[in-house]
Amino acid sequence: MLKSLVTEILGSPVAPQPAAEGLQPFRGLNRVLLIFSDRDNAAAARQENLVLAERDGLAERDMIVLRIRGSAVQPLFGSPPPLDAERLRRDMDVVDGEFCTVLVAKDGTSKLRGGKPVSAGEIFALIDAMLDQEAAALSGAGMKR
Repeated sequence: MLKSLVTEILGSPVAPQPAAEGLQPFRGLNRVLLIFSDRDNAAAARQENLVLAERDGLAERDMIVLRIRGSAVQPLFGSPPPLDAERLRRDMDVVDGEFCTVLVAKDGTSKLRGGKPVSAGEIFALIDAMLDQEAAALSGAGMKR
């Protein structure tokens, strides 16, 4: 179900990518949305506007939003510790000046990666589907969420 939702939203399935070591401080605590800025910042600015318009939804889903531009990592939502832009680029395999949005789950794996801005609703739908899947797995095992 999750794969079909991702395919419907993004047009292609997304396989979880290995954990990003540069995001270790968030593991188990936060989902992280990384916005890698394009050279003219047009796509990144649009992405920022799309997600920051939904601050309540970001808070409800334990999210941190970061913009990576040049050598700077700027927190847009949440209060992260200092992070290394080059390490994040290397972890996520993103070239400096290339726009890319990456959603990293609490387990440190990337769940969404896109070369165009994605609405907050699409991001939230993906997260909510993951939460529903986790809840179903827990209830099937006789556990409480």
